[in-house]
Amino acid sequence: MDGVAIVTLPDDFGHLSNLGELTMDSCKQLKELQESFGSLTNLRTLDIRFNTRLTRLPSTFSGLCSLEKLKAEFCNLQGIIPDDFEKLSSLKTLRLSMNNLQGLPSSMRGLTNLEKLSMKCCEHLVAIPELPTSLKVLHAFGCKSLQTIPKLSHLSKLETLDINICEQLVAVPELPAGLKYLRVSRCKSVQTKPKLSHLSKLEILNVSDCGKLLAIEDFSTPLKTLNASKCIFLQNIPNLSHLSQLENLDLTNCKGLRYRVSVG
Repeated sequence: MDGVAIVTLPDDFGHLSNLGELTMDSCKQLKELQESFGSLTNLRTLDIRFNTRLTRLPSTFSGLCSLEKLKAEFCNLQGIIPDDFEKLSSLKTLRLSMNNLQGLPSSMRGLTNLEKLSMKCCEHLVAIPELPTSLKVLHAFGCKSLQTIPKLSHLSKLETLDINICEQLVAVPELPAGLKYLRVSRCKSVQTKPKLSHLSKLEILNVSDCGKLLAIEDFSTPLKTLNASKCIFLQNIPNLSHLSQLENLDLTNCKGLRYRVSVG
């Protein structure tokens, strides 16, 4: 149904009880999903990207008990997603980038199968609620109003944390030990150095263009890439001589570094 010029779906659309996958992206005139949508109990994949007139999900959306993947980027979803979102117990991938959402429901932690959450360029998003322990990947960049990120240390499966261009974010919470990829880039208000000493699996660390960052904590990891470029007030970084797997190092425009970097 890609690009079909429809304003709304038929009232009896929910009768398609065996429907497993539905793609209806770029339907520029689509304004709403029918309340009967929640009757699609066998739906596993839903793609509603680029429906720019779609402002909300139906109140019955939580009835999609088999839904595993929701692609809802580049819509115009506003406000806060309904709090009974946790009933989407099969959901593994949630992509909500480029929407006008102000918040996510506190029930997000109840999505016990959620593995990937993408919230790119949600410029009105102020806070992220507590997240489920099943999460492996979190993308939250271009969220210019984001002020707080919840405690993450209990997310034992989290491997990728990508926080970029979150200009109101002041601090990065304590991180889980299994993290492999960490980017906290272009977050101009972050001044508290992330705690890294326990990240024994970290391979990529990018803290570039964090203008208020003064220091990077010591770490002992199989680090392959370190990018701290454009951290103009950065004064201290740990000794890098023990990082035998380091392949890429970028300290461009770190004008405040007080000593010569040792790399062995």
